[in-house]
Amino acid sequence: DADGDCVPYGVPPGVINDPDCTKPSVPDGVKPAIQCEWGGPSDPNDPTSQSILVYTAPIVADLNLDLDPGKLQPSIVVTTWEQTGLGRIGTLRVFDGRTCQEQMRLGGADAPDDSDRPAYGTQWAVGDLDGDVPAGGHPEIVGLHRTSGPDDFAALQLYALSVDTSGATPQLKRKWYGRKCAAGGDTPVTFAANLANFYVL
Repeated sequence: DADGDCVPYGVPPGVINDPDCTKPSVPDGVKPAIQCEWGGPSDPNDPTSQSILVYTAPIVADLNLDLDPGKLQPSIVVTTWEQTGLGRIGTLRVFDGRTCQEQMRLGGADAPDDSDRPAYGTQWAVGDLDGDVPAGGHPEIVGLHRTSGPDDFAALQLYALSVDTSGATPQLKRKWYGRKCAAGGDTPVTFAANLANFYVL
């Protein structure tokens, strides 16, 4: 109101909107256009060719894959998934933000086991966990890992992934699993299940 207090709609009765709240018009000449899109692996023999379903929102981050920390080269980080005999299998994919070409992947049907597979509905977070970005390093990617199990009731676990650019092409590698280290212990923490797209600790 005029005094700066937060007053809910309906007080007084009949007040259901804010007439001072307006949306500016889109400037003339501004028309969104598709820059690139990804419809699945181009190779039909790719073992992850069926992992094209997306349940969660992609995020955009500069992972410094060009090894030039002064140049902004964003990537798109997203989980794709497919239905298999083991239930919903996730694949972490990283795409070039300019061309939508796949830059890295982890997990998926071609992984030998569940040790690095993401939960099919995991959201990702990107941050510099070890402080090496100012020196030309890479931020880490953190999300939910599907533990081993015969179906979608396999538990989830927090895990972090690092970017390794020591070879010919960049690769994602597991950095750590979430653990409970109180009183000298070192116990992996699991919770919820692969079917869960949210969790409570």
